[in-house]
Amino acid sequence: MTPNMNMTRLVLLLVLMVLPGCFSLAHDAPTQQHFVLGGYDVLGGHAASGDDVAGGAERVEQLSNLRIGIRQLQMAEYLDSPLIVVRVGQHQIRYSEFNRWGGSLESGVMRALESYLMALAPFGDVDTAPWDPRVRHDYLVQVHLQSMEGWMPADGAGAQGEARMLASWEIIDPQNGAVLVRGTTEQETSGWTVGDYEDLIDRLDAGLWELSRDLVAALAALEASDR
Repeated sequence: MTPNMNMTRLVLLLVLMVLPGCFSLAHDAPTQQHFVLGGYDVLGGHAASGDDVAGGAERVEQLSNLRIGIRQLQMAEYLDSPLIVVRVGQHQIRYSEFNRWGGSLESGVMRALESYLMALAPFGDVDTAPWDPRVRHDYLVQVHLQSMEGWMPADGAGAQGEARMLASWEIIDPQNGAVLVRGTTEQETSGWTVGDYEDLIDRLDAGLWELSRDLVAALAALEASDR
């Protein structure tokens, strides 16, 4: 047998030994999961249809027929990722390769705010940027998303963590650009089991519901004061 034939057989043997391992790794890899916002049920505390959310909300009738414009979301740079973020301890963050947003986080938050505001009050319309420049609004809303993530202690997986959502916001007069109201909405819920991403998204969604309630309350106060 020639040296070339021996070398060929050796290469084939090595390939046959490596391939099963490759297939095994691919087979054992976790399945990617994708999550969306905008389906929090205030009664049940879990994802639900828009009708369920609206049915459980106490609508603010004095905001009837107002037209609201939500400006483009501003958010912390580290949140601008398709991967869901978990903070470890005080300073470290981890991006979950197998747990992702179903689209950009920006579009998900905007869509959720639009649906929750419409559930809370009989607005004439709620527009999200960009919109036709000919459209006229009664108020503009600017949201700054500073955190929207899970949190776990530095001592590792299996521990109980938290869901954290922090946003500052302004309500703006579209006529002159003046800021009429500033506020902050912060929600931290304990008891999150680290690794349960479905529960984490429900908790973060609840934070957006609370943000929407704060915005509606501020708008109602402005209308009551007649600016």
